[in-house]
Amino acid sequence: MDAPGAQPVDPYRHVSGEAIASGGIASTMEQEVLDFSRCRHVSDFADKAKPLASMAVEALRIGRDVDCPFGMNPLHWACAAADSQAFQVICNSVSRERIVSLFNEPNGARSVDEIAYEVAGKVGPAINRDCPDQILVFLLNSAPEALRAEYHQLFRSIKAILTPGDLKGQAANNTGNNRFNLAAGGREEVVRWYCDMFRADPDYQIAINHPTNAGVRPLHHAGRSEHPERVKVFALLLAEGAWPSLGNLDNQGNSPLDHLKPDEQMIDQIMGYVVEYLGLSGLEEDVRQSRLETIVSELIVAFERFEQEMDLIRGVALGRTMAP
Repeated sequence: MDAPGAQPVDPYRHVSGEAIASGGIASTMEQEVLDFSRCRHVSDFADKAKPLASMAVEALRIGRDVDCPFGMNPLHWACAAADSQAFQVICNSVSRERIVSLFNEPNGARSVDEIAYEVAGKVGPAINRDCPDQILVFLLNSAPEALRAEYHQLFRSIKAILTPGDLKGQAANNTGNNRFNLAAGGREEVVRWYCDMFRADPDYQIAINHPTNAGVRPLHHAGRSEHPERVKVFALLLAEGAWPSLGNLDNQGNSPLDHLKPDEQMIDQIMGYVVEYLGLSGLEEDVRQSRLETIVSELIVAFERFEQEMDLIRGVALGRTMAP
């Protein structure tokens, strides 16, 4: 407990308003930005972002415009740092309209050479024309288990603030990953939230089937994910309109089922979830039934093609084994 008469500590006054107003923040921020830019592992990313989140939030609160490193606005830094307190301070400091505007601002872009070192899950997210929620979702799916609870807490806070229509467009970044591509490798809750956010958008079907620069669509991401909810995510995407992607190959020649590697039991499981999601969709009965028939037909065709490919691969492997 605080001592009698003590003022509660404000974690977002690491740098005084006077220092920011006088430009005294510059040298401090320069070092923090240097530390941040050297991050090569997701486990380091939040710690290196926290001081920058504090400074960006304080500058926003006192109405001081400062040069945002990498084009990262205060919400970018709060999401990178998994800082729910920073998010609440931002919400208390500016109008809701400004919050929505900040969420739709992409950060800066790096050169191809700078992006080349990035391997998802091994380094922090790129300064890659990502909106704040895209950074958060990337980290929510990629951070070490010990950090994911913090990112999930912040996601829940954001989910409580934003409503359908607040986020604009596909927001594909420099590597072609839009929000669905980034979310599909993780929690069903996040993918469902994006579905709710964008379902009324005229480009919704394009967004949910969007290929990255490597030809990887949300279904591919769900299929190759190691997340325990990947089958549910795969089914949710199908129910929402991603079945045309079943026949698309990425740049490595893999279909979504090539990544998922399902057996008959998993296919039955997917179909069961599809029925469940369609039942919650609010679609008219005839539309829901028509969509279900289409999905079942496309999934069976894709599964039969996958089995034929597996039989061929097994046959080739067996032939090599038996060769003299």
